[in-house]
Amino acid sequence: MRTCVAAIGVLLVLAGCGAPEAEQVDPSQLDKPGKFACDDFAEGYQSAQTGQARVELANTVNEWAPKSQTTGLSEAGQALGAASDASASAWQLAADSFAQRCFDAGWEAP
Repeated sequence: MRTCVAAIGVLLVLAGCGAPEAEQVDPSQLDKPGKFACDDFAEGYQSAQTGQARVELANTVNEWAPKSQTTGLSEAGQALGAASDASASAWQLAADSFAQRCFDAGWEAP
């Protein structure tokens, strides 16, 4: 029985040693979820001319933006979502703000 418990203990220790550490993130730089959100936004922005298309684009962007640790990107995604079915000027302001967050974090067009 002691051998079994000791073996399990060794396996747990070894498993813990192999676990990846949390990735250190610089919030001023674009992380992977942020890049995905910015890429999706750039890909869909031109065709988001109707309210429904804007809502769909905001939903797509917000699959990734809330997961990003990039400064302000999650909040800009939320604002984009809120403005997606508002006036054209509200949408434009939110879209410009989201795009600026992407550029400020180092996003480049694919």
